[in-house]
Amino acid sequence: MKQNSQRYADSLRRFAEQWTDAQIREAIADERRLLGDQSLSDVARDNGELICAIYQDVLDGRDAGSAA
Repeated sequence: MKQNSQRYADSLRRFAEQWTDAQIREAIADERRLLGDQSLSDVARDNGELICAIYQDVLDGRDAGSAA
């Protein structure tokens, strides 16, 4: 199961790396709106938080790369 979770996270990262910064910011905002839904299951909430973290990490990596 852990291997599948890692593959999923890696796929999300590769997908996000193809987007523009604006698209990533929009995707993060969309996920945060969804996370505001009180009826989300714990699994859905964990997944949404993972997505936000990965997308933010991709964005931060670009910012760090442009500062170097």
